[in-house]
Amino acid sequence: MRLFLSGRYLKWFVIVELLGLMILGVMTGFLGFIAEMALSAVLGYCLIRRSGETLRASQQQFSQLNQLDPRALPRHMAMVVGGFLMILPGLLTDAAGVLIVLIGYSASLKQSTNRRTQPNEGSAIIEGEFESSSDPETYAQPNTGQLPPGSKPKH
Repeated sequence: MRLFLSGRYLKWFVIVELLGLMILGVMTGFLGFIAEMALSAVLGYCLIRRSGETLRASQQQFSQLNQLDPRALPRHMAMVVGGFLMILPGLLTDAAGVLIVLIGYSASLKQSTNRRTQPNEGSAIIEGEFESSSDPETYAQPNTGQLPPGSKPKH
């Protein structure tokens, strides 16, 4: 990090950012340039605000139930950092912000799909067999099987 913030690399970063902004201004015109700056700033602000609200809600949940999902914190930090980079003017910072946000969302999606595909401890897994029937008489006859006690047939 210290190497990047040294004057030589920071100077080249600023030059490349300004060159990219000038090219964007020439290609899209003044209104396109202003629209890109405004849209990226608004999107960054919305990301930071939403992440802050979600963190506040999870903090309240922790204070009430003493349960906090530690896997959610890196995703929210990625949203805040990505949103901040999108607020800063420049194409490289916008690209870096979008990349960080996408990495945060992909990690979150990976965790949520892993959580859904793995059965909970103590959950019952029901195994069974079935056979399909293409007999039209089977479809025409109502199910005359035994109903559990206390249940009513559906009409």
